[in-house]
Amino acid sequence: MAGPAQWFAEGGGTMMVVLLLDVVGLFGLLLAWLVALVARLRGRTGFMVKAVPALVMIGGFLPVIVGAVGYLEGRSAAIQAASHATPAMREQLLAHGLEVALIPLRFGGISTVVLGSLAVLALMIAPWGARR
Repeated sequence: MAGPAQWFAEGGGTMMVVLLLDVVGLFGLLLAWLVALVARLRGRTGFMVKAVPALVMIGGFLPVIVGAVGYLEGRSAAIQAASHATPAMREQLLAHGLEVALIPLRFGGISTVVLGSLAVLALMIAPWGARR
């Protein structure tokens, strides 16, 4: 089984873009949690209290979109490479190429699930109604 270093090498440049979006998303999550927690402690319900976690949750979909672009690039490269291969190797090369093309999509999907679920937690922390 391949390790993360090999996944990044085979996944191409889109893997680095997804990783960058993950880092930016984590900083956004920290901001969302901070805003939600301070608002909860102070009893404030304003637009920003709900908007920051919601924007982070929406931004959490970017990694899967970039991963899908990486998949399409990898799929195109695999099909192009298979078209130049000998008939005996064509099927095996295409199968491996399509498997490698899925790496950025899987990484982006996992990132989206993690960032989205953590943003939902920030939305749950934020106060939604008037404090009694």
